[in-house]
Amino acid sequence: MASAGLIFAIVGGALMPPLQGWIIDLGGDTGVLMGLPAVNVSFLLPLVCFVYIAGYGWRAIRGF
Repeated sequence: MASAGLIFAIVGGALMPPLQGWIIDLGGDTGVLMGLPAVNVSFLLPLVCFVYIAGYGWRAIRGF
């Protein structure tokens, strides 16, 4: 189980920066996305990942 977590961390570190950059690029020349600066919006991606991991941990503690 620990090795799976390590692999997820490595893959996340390889995929998250390009995905955040892609979200920032969606802002175009204005740099605005959904009425907010695109850089700020891009940080919703790690937020979603952290919420997913927290939910997984919560379910693991409760025994699925």
